[in-house]
Amino acid sequence: KEQGPFPELKISEYFFEMGIFYPFYFLFLRRKHHKRFKQQLETFRSGLLEPDWVGGCFFILKNQVAYEVDFFDENTFLYVEESILSEKLHRKGYNLKYIPLIMILHNHYVERTINFELEYFLINSKLYYWKNYKKHSALICYLAKLSHIFYLRVYFPLIGLNRHHE
Repeated sequence: KEQGPFPELKISEYFFEMGIFYPFYFLFLRRKHHKRFKQQLETFRSGLLEPDWVGGCFFILKNQVAYEVDFFDENTFLYVEESILSEKLHRKGYNLKYIPLIMILHNHYVERTINFELEYFLINSKLYYWKNYKKHSALICYLAKLSHIFYLRVYFPLIGLNRHHE
């Protein structure tokens, strides 16, 4: 599974790619989105890059810098910690680097169904990030949460896990 680098987390994903407007996304935006993502991925693989954020299964951070940005935000558990840490680093003027020649094996279990308990942590962590670090309003965050829950309960059973993670 691709473990990074990653583009910025956008709240629009909870309205379109994984939200109430999924049919519109699927019919009109999906191909364009995938084409842009593949181009971005090829660019990322071509050399030393500066992504918006990197996955937390493997990264290196100087101890002094970790203290300077106050480590991880303790208001999140599971998911999004790396986005928040990356945001804090960017705000302090640090650049992230990604070296595609270095690879690690992140050996972990992948479920074939939605684990709603874990999904709950993911939703709330992303909403916390968007509200507190990207300054989206509480109303927009609440609507994004409702939109994503609708997607999980209505669209996801119809399209299955493979499409969900395309």
